[in-house]
Amino acid sequence: MRPLIFGRLWKENIALNLVKSMVKKTYRGMIFIIFLSVLLIGTVLLITFLADPMAMFEHIKQVFGLKH
Repeated sequence: MRPLIFGRLWKENIALNLVKSMVKKTYRGMIFIIFLSVLLIGTVLLITFLADPMAMFEHIKQVFGLKH
C-alpha cells in the first residue's frame, strides 16, 4: 500500500499533464487559425492584383502617399 502523499502527487501530476496538453492544443490551434488568416488575406490581395493591376497600384500609391 502506497502512502497517501504519493497518491495525491500522482493525481496532481495527471491534472498538470492534462492542463499542459490543453494549453499546447489551444496554442497550436491559434497558430493554425492565424496561418489560415494570413493565407486568406494574401489570396485576396493576389486575386485583386491579378484582376486589375493598375488600379491596385494606384490604390497602393494613394494609401501610402507615393507621388511617383
